[in-house]
Amino acid sequence: IRLQLNDNNIFGNLPASWSTMTNLEFLYLNGQELTGSLPESWSAMTNLIRLQLNDNNIFGNLPASWSTMTNLEFLYLNGQELTGSLPESWSAMTNLIRLQLND
Repeated sequence: IRLQLNDNNIFGNLPASWSTMTNLEFLYLNGQELTGSLPESWSAMTNLIRLQLNDNNIFGNLPASWSTMTNLEFLYLNGQELTGSLPESWSAMTNLIRLQLND
């Protein structure tokens, strides 16, 4: 299942309730006005293969709980205000091919 909402001027926080979309495999939310931190609860979206959140206003740390997203192959978080380091628990994400965290 794919949800692609690029460049639609969506604003507000990333909804923690989206964690119930457990069958989602591809989520594209590039170029929005999304703010806040990355929801810890999204760790329940264990079927995600590709997650793109480029060019939003997301800040804070990378959630250690996301280490449960073991099917994730591509994670793009370019253009954010993220702080901290890569969680050690992310070593469990053995299918991760590409991680982009550019400014």
